[in-house]
Amino acid sequence: MLGSMTAAAPGLAAEIAAAGHDIATHGWDHRYLTARGPRDTFRDLARARDAIAAATGRVPAYFRPPYGVLNGGALFAARRLGLRPLLWTCWGREWVPGATTDTVAGTLRKNLSGGATVLLHDSDSTAPPGTSRRALGALPWLLDECARRGLAVGPAAEHGLR
Repeated sequence: MLGSMTAAAPGLAAEIAAAGHDIATHGWDHRYLTARGPRDTFRDLARARDAIAAATGRVPAYFRPPYGVLNGGALFAARRLGLRPLLWTCWGREWVPGATTDTVAGTLRKNLSGGATVLLHDSDSTAPPGTSRRALGALPWLLDECARRGLAVGPAAEHGLR
């Protein structure tokens, strides 16, 4: 969850938490952390963590850095705030120009494996219009493919990532 989006829609964040989803922060906004100093990175993550905790009643367990880019300042801030970095092993690339539901499924197929953390965007707030629609359109294929391969689908905590 982005802290800024959580602050704008705290009820939705609370619904997501109440549905049993893992809660993670993506920072306050969607900016490269390498463009920030250590103090600014810490303030950004702390502000997001606090907004998410206030809205959901749960302190985020994970930190997924924007663009998957980590640096020393981000790792230090995450550790101080009790956030475990979580990256992905499989992505749909639904934000790429020309992407379709079929290309998203095809891209996922290439790296889908047991223990995978799949990256799909559920919002167009920081991505091109239609990104979330393409990700959502690929979900039935993804769930069917996981079932076909005998892969369990669930939150990161259920995959040994506590």
